[in-house]
Parts: sequence; structure tokens; C-alpha cells
Amino acid sequence: GGGGGASPGGAGGAPGGRRKRMSGRGWEATGAADVHAGHASATWERHLTVVFDPEVGVDNPVETKYHKLARGLLRGLIDRDLRPNAAERERINRILASPASKVSPQAGDLLWKFRYSLTSEKKALTKFLACVDWNDETEARQATELLAEWTPIDYDDALILLLPQFQNLAVRAHAVAMLRRATDEELETYLLQLVQALRFEPTLSSRTRGASAA
Repeated sequence: GGGGGASPGGAGGAPGGRRKRMSGRGWEATGAADVHAGHASATWERHLTVVFDPEVGVDNPVETKYHKLARGLLRGLIDRDLRPNAAERERINRILASPASKVSPQAGDLLWKFRYSLTSEKKALTKFLACVDWNDETEARQATELLAEWTPIDYDDALILLLPQFQNLAVRAHAVAMLRRATDEELETYLLQLVQALRFEPTLSSRTRGASAA
């Protein structure tokens, strides 16, 4: 009876012991592999070379030239007759609904292409003016000429046109003209924004540059 009791214990202990020893060897092998991997990683890092690309973050001159040529082809009188199709209309709606103040070159080309048809949409003016290349005399002149045709914008959009990114005098004058329509009570609502906008009012020298660009 005693031998029978010892035998199961021994039989049960032996496999358990073997499993433990095998697990131990497995741990040792795993540890050795980790050490080897660590040495390999350290060796690889020592041979790692960091290459600096000076063109990262710089505008692609080919792409810039393409966009200027594309807009140059869209400066004719035919632009006045262009109307967006359903897909283009959806893209325009997404651009106008975006809270981002900057407009991508592709989005800017689309707004420029349909600028005449957009004059009836007051919410489109700030995004359109944001896509204008104000260093291009012809483009700047065409953009400012459209101000008189554009549907009057809301006061909050007029305040946006007084931000530092809009230095053109004609644009800022248009914003002021829109704000002059407001009553004293309405202006009180935007008093803080008006004070902040005055801080960004261009200096005399920048006014001269803006006038020449207009």
C-alpha cells in the first residue's frame, strides 16, 4: 500500500520536475537570445548614419510653378461662366466648412477656378482671399476687384479679414466697410475682437507696400 502511494507521487513529481527543468532551459535560452538581440541592436545603432535632407519642409518649385501656370490659364473671361459640377461643389463645401485658416494649394486652385460663381456666397470670401498669392500683381488685382461684387459678409468674417495674414489695404478697407454697417449694440459684441485687430494694423511702410500690390 505504501509503495503504491509513493509511486504516484514519484511519477507525478518526475514529469513536473522535467517540465520545470525544461522551462528553466527555455528561460536560459530566451535570456541568451535577448542578450544577443541587444548586442545586435547596439551594433546596428553604432553603424546608423543620420542623413539630413535640406529640402524637407521646403516648397517644391515644380509644384509651385504648376499652380501658378494653372491659375494663369484660369485668368480669362471664360472664368466668369464656370460653374462647379456636383463633385466640385462637394469639395468646395468641405473647404468652406473647414475651420482651418490656411488653404492647401489644391483647394486654393479650386476656389480660384470658380471665384466668380462664389461671389454670391458670403462665407466663401475669407477662404478665397486666403488662397490668393498677394505677391503676384495680376492675381492680387483680380482678387481685390472681386470685393465689390461679393455678397456682403458677416461681421465675424470681417474681423477675420483684419487679422495679420491679410495685409492688403483693399481687403482691410473692405472689412472696415462691412463693420460700418453694424449698430453700436452689435459692435459692442465684437469690441474685444476689434481691439485685438487694431493691434495688427499695418504700419505706414507696410501700407505703402499693400497699396502698390493692390
